[in-house]
Amino acid sequence: MRVLIPTIGVHPCLKLTLESYLLTSPLAPITVVVGGTNSDLSSYLESLQVECLPLDENLGFAGNVNVGLKAIDDDVVLISNDDVVVLTPGWDDLVKEHFKDESVAAVGATSNYVLSHQLYDTKGPEIEFVSCLSFFWIAVSRRAIDQVGLLDESFGLGLCEDLDWCVRAKQ
Repeated sequence: MRVLIPTIGVHPCLKLTLESYLLTSPLAPITVVVGGTNSDLSSYLESLQVECLPLDENLGFAGNVNVGLKAIDDDVVLISNDDVVVLTPGWDDLVKEHFKDESVAAVGATSNYVLSHQLYDTKGPEIEFVSCLSFFWIAVSRRAIDQVGLLDESFGLGLCEDLDWCVRAKQ
């Protein structure tokens, strides 16, 4: 499993995001797609041994994610926003466990800042099967990517391409 983080390289939380992945799952390889070349960011990522895929321009969320999905071939890809902080050590083992069931296309997380059924509930974690997941933090199997296809880049810089992908996955 590989972590894929699309960014334009200026988000103030990116450093914290990367540190949280490196602390909670130090063996999970990370690829950052930088939409719009940022040489300072490239050297920083190299110092962390994080793969950097620099682009000449920002292709938007879907375009930047698609560049990463085409460049890597892991069985499971975790797509993460550049402002996500992972708090649970061993999260990668939890995710891998779900993909033992071949009917599972994607696994998502809860957040304290999302307007959907993925809003964190203080009652504790529970497994819920849903028809749509927000792509702020989603693990997707390569099998599902191959069957459903990449994100639709016609949505522009970022809006509803995650919903579209989930609708296509459900069909």
